[in-house]
Amino acid sequence: MAADFIVKTMSKEDAEWFRQNSYENAIWDYNHGMYRAEKRGIAKGERRKALNAARNLLAMHLLSVEQIAQAIGLPVEEVQEIAASL
Repeated sequence: MAADFIVKTMSKEDAEWFRQNSYENAIWDYNHGMYRAEKRGIAKGERRKALNAARNLLAMHLLSVEQIAQAIGLPVEEVQEIAASL
């Protein structure tokens, strides 16, 4: 195979560079994946918190659907759906 030929003819310096570069790329890939997963988890938690707050405020019957949507930052239609399910 061509890859075998390349590896066999690679100098020690090139092989060391390749090994180190591969290691650094693997670390970057792992860290980037963890960062993205953390961001998704935080966004999911914030959304869950907003939905729970909307449910709680709707149950209190103190504010209108529009006021709750504005205060929490959810679309009015979504707060209306939550109100309809209560």
